[in-house]
Amino acid sequence: MTDLAQFSVTPIIEDPHLDRGEDLYLSIYFSGNGEIEHNKLHIQFPFGDVFKQGGSEFVETVIDNGDLNVNSESSSDVGYSIGLSDSLFEYDMSSDSSEEFGRIGGEKNHGHNPPLLVRLETKNDARPGNYTIPITFTYQDTEGNIGQDYKEASFHVNSWQEENGTKLKLIAVIGATVTVLSFIGGPILDGLMWLYQLIEFAISFYGGILDQFHFF
Repeated sequence: MTDLAQFSVTPIIEDPHLDRGEDLYLSIYFSGNGEIEHNKLHIQFPFGDVFKQGGSEFVETVIDNGDLNVNSESSSDVGYSIGLSDSLFEYDMSSDSSEEFGRIGGEKNHGHNPPLLVRLETKNDARPGNYTIPITFTYQDTEGNIGQDYKEASFHVNSWQEENGTKLKLIAVIGATVTVLSFIGGPILDGLMWLYQLIEFAISFYGGILDQFHFF
């Protein structure tokens, strides 16, 4: 009897902290062993107030006879439910790995690209906050056994304050500096004004005395 095939899915978000209007890039890897006869990957992103309608793209990169093939789908609004290429779960015969199980196509990059890549466009007025993308991988091996793995990929959409944090800090520093200078400079200006008035009074006072005695 053949052992049950066992696979797991690993989602990675390139930058989980996004400004509004930026693209989210979700890379997906697989690991495991066994032979798969049927499979389905389900990715959900039903966030209408975050992502643009039709602003998503799903790309699958696989190696076939040494060539890089790219299979892509686009214009999905709430998620993907797709059967994946067998190449993702087959052993890479070109690998020099001495590991017992070797490496499968879903465990490594292909042409500097992850096995699967999902690109999602956020709206310019996307609602700030924390979000989670559920990912479910269901598969059936050659013996008819069903396996499933569930993972979540979390991300955060920055608010206006978070997007402009550096600018706001700079403004705060400038404001604090002006306040300090005003606080320090106030007494100095008052002192200079008092000294000016004293000199002016002295000149006026002694000038009047000199005028009375007609020294000049």
